[in-house]
Amino acid sequence: MNKGRAVALDSGYTLEPGFLRWQESLEAPAALQRPTRQFLDSLNDAERSRYEDDRRTAHATIPVIVTPQYEALRDWLGGRIRKNGRFTTGKRLCFVIGEPFQGKSSSVTRILQQFELDDVRKYGTHTARGLLRLSVASISLWRTENPTSKNVAVALAEYYGIPDVDRKTALMLLREVQSAVERHETMVIFVDEVHYFGRSAKAREELTSYFKSLMDHLHVTIVLAGIGIDQLIAEDTAGIGTRSQLSLRSYRPFRLGGFDTSTHENRKKYLQFVGALSNKLLLADQPREQLQLEWGLWLLGRSGGRTGLLVEIVVDAADAAIHAGREHLLLQDLDSVDLPREAERGRTVDLERVTTKVELSEWLRSGRLLTRSDPAR
Repeated sequence: MNKGRAVALDSGYTLEPGFLRWQESLEAPAALQRPTRQFLDSLNDAERSRYEDDRRTAHATIPVIVTPQYEALRDWLGGRIRKNGRFTTGKRLCFVIGEPFQGKSSSVTRILQQFELDDVRKYGTHTARGLLRLSVASISLWRTENPTSKNVAVALAEYYGIPDVDRKTALMLLREVQSAVERHETMVIFVDEVHYFGRSAKAREELTSYFKSLMDHLHVTIVLAGIGIDQLIAEDTAGIGTRSQLSLRSYRPFRLGGFDTSTHENRKKYLQFVGALSNKLLLADQPREQLQLEWGLWLLGRSGGRTGLLVEIVVDAADAAIHAGREHLLLQDLDSVDLPREAERGRTVDLERVTTKVELSEWLRSGRLLTRSDPAR
């Protein structure tokens, strides 16, 4: 990707930080190599401190590792974006839902980043009007409690650098966003961290009406990702709803779940995922297959198969190992990671904590999971 894309638009607007962060995310960061003891010993105190910060950043920003769940989401979402076409009048809404720490945000972001890179590669960095091509507009409602349509409208307007958003109504912002979408040939609007819009009937009606209005005025694919947004389109007790709710219900959501390890083939894929994660750890003395062969089942039980949570556990444990001055993980590093309260809901609880290669090989050969009912080895 050309770094020249992150420049001022020829529209009189000033780029908003959210837009710049999205553009920067398209640039693949230089990967750090796993260090050697010799390299670490050669660093002075200041250099070692900077390097440890770099390692923590690299661990915290580990790219999405391809899993069966990710591939299914990529095919599903990519198919819907392609059906909309570039200059058709089609309208499409995509809900991506799931429990916390399933990797929704990172997975959708990676898919849309690749879509934007492909789009720019095919059609150029600028539109026919000479403006920067913005194939994807990405906003996040993280930390927005009980968001309203005005929150979404403001975030979208700020993404395009539309000025004086606080003094404009949602309708005025919608019109200006519509103009920006057309001029910059945006094909996808991604609204991330859309959490619990269904807390009240009034909020649900307002948000569904707003998203329906976006669909009516913008010829784009709108992607909503979050937790609890089933309620945005859920039927009430009478089985009816507003016109907007009824319209949005026609779009079946994609439910991103955790790893299904009920078959031998799926267990192999799970262990491949853990192995790939292990290989990304920048710890000089970390055995490359330890996560996979010694702690694979333990991590499955602790994370409940949620890839986002599993990565979080390993990253926090690696930070603890670095802080302790070690270049390898201990089981206590993994075990001492505090799980967020939201991550505890629905987590698998009947998996045995297994830490030996013998037990893991038996688990792989068998046609079932090890559970607490299994006899002790």
